[in-house]
Amino acid sequence: MEASSLEEAIDDEICPECSSSHIVMDYIRGEVVCEVCGLVVRENYIDKAPEWTRGSDGGFLGIRTGSPSSISIHDRGLTTEISPGLRDSQGLPLQGMDRITLLRLRRLQKRMKYSRSGEKSLAEALMELDRMATVMGLPREFKREAAMIYRKAASRSLVRGRTIKGMVAASIYIACRVMMAPRTLDEISHGLGIEKRDLALSYKAIVRGLRLGLQPPRAEDFLRRIASQLDLSMEVQAEALDLIRRAEKAEEFHSKAPMGTVAACIYLASLMTGNKVSQERISQVAWVSEVTIRIRYTSIASKLGLEISPSRAGLRSGKGS
Repeated sequence: MEASSLEEAIDDEICPECSSSHIVMDYIRGEVVCEVCGLVVRENYIDKAPEWTRGSDGGFLGIRTGSPSSISIHDRGLTTEISPGLRDSQGLPLQGMDRITLLRLRRLQKRMKYSRSGEKSLAEALMELDRMATVMGLPREFKREAAMIYRKAASRSLVRGRTIKGMVAASIYIACRVMMAPRTLDEISHGLGIEKRDLALSYKAIVRGLRLGLQPPRAEDFLRRIASQLDLSMEVQAEALDLIRRAEKAEEFHSKAPMGTVAACIYLASLMTGNKVSQERISQVAWVSEVTIRIRYTSIASKLGLEISPSRAGLRSGKGS
């Protein structure tokens, strides 16, 4: 019975001893009591109302419990915290030895957070991971996957001798591939300000150390994100997806970088649907050069037997403009 429905029931209740209607609820003892004669009408009542948590100022926070556990925090968010301030539970300032004791406990509590070996570096790495994921605009699920990968790498001592930033960036790169929304090494290295060589070496170390059976990224895995950034219509996206799948059947494109294939197919699809997108704009979003787009879309059009008019594609004698 909820608190509101209980109060309604109490309002209609009559004391069986003195027939008084002055019935009240004692929430501390869990009893329903008659105010006139003191008879306990009900007892052992279980309060099913929300259990709000009190804040450091004594007020209710509007939440039943604390924050949920998170793998993105080094202690999973399960350690206790001594709130700032030098006041007791009643809000009165602490004096003398009580003040000194609280300061000492707070200092010990901070040390206890990193009591085990490697916890401090793990905390720094996970904070850096959260920052990088925010810069990349990644959702929470990607952060959790990247945190799990980094924790496994740290537990197997793969982090030793390598930079934290490189290993965290590599964990994010792997997480994106696991979540079927891959990013390129160039995109992550430029976006996070990390040397591509450091990122590649860290990636190889994690893959070898954890024996991850990652499949090579497919071109169509990049399409939705690039199409969203270019604000392409569904018609262009559908045509580009069809071109990508047809191109991937040709063996000569298996060894090509998938992002170049995506960029070329998007450009071809925009031409075929009459919604042309410039090569310059596509190259800026897809992190490939305009030369790559021209060479790749020309070879794809030739392989698939597509005829693009010179006025629409900007072709002259079969060569890219």
